[in-house]
Amino acid sequence: MLNFGIIYTNRWLKIRVYNVDTTQKYTLKLETITPDSIEVFEFKNKIITSQFIGEGFDSNDRFINYDFKPQSKYVDLYLKIIGNGQPIALPISVIKIENKINYNVIFTGIIYGIILLILIINITLYFSTFEKLYLYIFLYNICAVAVLVYFEGFVKQFLIPHSLYWNNQFVAISLCCSFIITNFYIPEFINLRSYPTILNKLFKISTVIFILLLAISFWHPLGFKIYIVLNLIILSLEALLLFVSVLYVRKKEKKYYLIQLASVLFLVIFGTITQLYFIGILPIIWFTKNVILWMVLPQIFIQTFAIYKRLAMILAEKSTLQADLLKTAERYSQSLIHTLENERSRMASEFHDGIGQNILVIRNRILMMLKRDKLTPQQIEKLDGLALITSETLDELRSIAQDLRPTMLNSIGITASLLHLVDKIKKSTSIKINYSCPKSIDNLLDSTLDINFYRILQELFNNLLKHSQATEANVYIYKKYNHLILEMNDNGIGFDSKNTSAFGFGNGLSGIKERINILKGTILFNNASPGTQIFVKIPIINEK
Repeated sequence: MLNFGIIYTNRWLKIRVYNVDTTQKYTLKLETITPDSIEVFEFKNKIITSQFIGEGFDSNDRFINYDFKPQSKYVDLYLKIIGNGQPIALPISVIKIENKINYNVIFTGIIYGIILLILIINITLYFSTFEKLYLYIFLYNICAVAVLVYFEGFVKQFLIPHSLYWNNQFVAISLCCSFIITNFYIPEFINLRSYPTILNKLFKISTVIFILLLAISFWHPLGFKIYIVLNLIILSLEALLLFVSVLYVRKKEKKYYLIQLASVLFLVIFGTITQLYFIGILPIIWFTKNVILWMVLPQIFIQTFAIYKRLAMILAEKSTLQADLLKTAERYSQSLIHTLENERSRMASEFHDGIGQNILVIRNRILMMLKRDKLTPQQIEKLDGLALITSETLDELRSIAQDLRPTMLNSIGITASLLHLVDKIKKSTSIKINYSCPKSIDNLLDSTLDINFYRILQELFNNLLKHSQATEANVYIYKKYNHLILEMNDNGIGFDSKNTSAFGFGNGLSGIKERINILKGTILFNNASPGTQIFVKIPIINEK
């Protein structure tokens, strides 16, 4: 196993294979990743034969092969390794053709299957959220996978089997683009752009350098040789830039600090090992031969884990925000209802004590005028009419004031007030209403909350009268364990539970639900056949 590193001159290598079977065919397998080309020389029947093998030539395998059939107990093969300024490592093995190495296809399939699933999830997240971050990580993973499949030999075997130029450019494009995208992804992920720092400028400069380096790589052979050398240097500087950036935000972005630090450390460690391996300092062993896997795969998995952790954090923050907004909305609605009831109480007081008293004075004066002796029949008739109008107006005003704020709640309690409400409804409708409240429910709720229970029943009656088309309704109010229960059912047309506005439950239902929330209760609707069933359950605050 030889690691030449980056070479610019040709090297000769003699391989002598002992104890071979002259009846079998053999393959010289070079499990290398980046050779330009190799020329193999063999003596056959005192004739020198030669064959070019390498990336720019056909191969039915991921690696370079040279097939031969020995004519004696040993075979001498001469390899002319053409040095074109590329890193060349040659893990060499000679095997019988019928016993070729059986690579673990299942393991490779699982790895690439997981990567494919990650890519699908990444692009799905992008189109679901249209967040640039998910697009960056998707493109980064695409480039990382491209680097991986190149060094695994699949590009040479399947994609570009006949072009050495585009084999080289494939990996150059993949590597440069992966770091260009990293320069967008990392600052976005760690929120670096929100901090005024020179690091943002350095990321932009790094991006420009990678673009220029990629442009130079298209100029073969000199430009690609320059790319090979500069790429090793710039990758080290890029890793240093990433490391410094992560350290810079460690106190401000603690949630993502350790994840990105692990990513950068993997990149620095395995990136350094990869460079040392490419330039020939490290020998060929199982670990170094697969070092590109250890550099690329952890990046894909760590960044994927990071992006999903970030998504989980965002969803958790969103859930917390929604909960806070819901609590705020509940507090606002409760405050609004409280303000509404206070305003109703004020208006009821104005109607009763202000306008009501004035009308009462007018009516009393009319009655006093009727007692005078010197009135004509026409005057008496007119005054009687005015007295009747003022009495009716006064009664209507008192009724309005009562609806605005049932004063009976304070004087006779919630039980009698509900009975009075039911009696009032019975007198105003032809619907047969059966009402049952066998025991007093006074003092089961806080006195300041009685009005909400009263309004709930009032609103349910309003919807019953306006929309149910029922001929009969039953109302039951009772205490069960530590809850106050309100049940209402009718024989009307029912309603669509998915479209409560069809039952008149647009604003009405909203108001009912808000008041039930204030009372910490629940409400259930059941579209019975026929009619509607409504079940309200309120926890009791004050036990008798």
